[in-house]
Amino acid sequence: MGTFLRLLHVLSAILIIGPLAVIPLHGLRGLRDRDAVTVREAGKAATRLGFASILVAVLGGILAKYLKYRTGTPWIVIAATLYIVLVVIVLFWTAPALRRAAKTIEAGTFELPAPPEGADEPATPEMMQATGSYLTTKSEVDKAVGRVGAAAGVTLLLVVAIVTLMVTRPFGR
Repeated sequence: MGTFLRLLHVLSAILIIGPLAVIPLHGLRGLRDRDAVTVREAGKAATRLGFASILVAVLGGILAKYLKYRTGTPWIVIAATLYIVLVVIVLFWTAPALRRAAKTIEAGTFELPAPPEGADEPATPEMMQATGSYLTTKSEVDKAVGRVGAAAGVTLLLVVAIVTLMVTRPFGR
């Protein structure tokens, strides 16, 4: 039974936490390409995987109980705390940032207006307005790139820390 629980826990971690760790990077690529569909889908996937990761935690808890690990074992407490931080970051920082960025990309325009035909002609008010809209949208998306990039980095570091704790089991059994 212990082997079966361990198998379920490891497989669910690979199939859920693995994609959860890299989906912000996928969204980041979509942001850089100004692809609203990719960004929106990355946000949806981050939310779904964030909630699905609860299965991994539940299986880990059942496995720990079956293997008679003490609840206060330091590596379990640290890993569980890091997991909670990971889920909060994904559900309340990464996914909302991706959803907002997708809406910004869809609402804004990334097509610069055509320049006036003559080089000596002054810019028209319509051209100035379009350029201002372009710059505002670009600024918002660039901010989202920073937020999602930071979230992606933190997510990867947390996953590495949790896996390291699970494999090495420092600080006692």
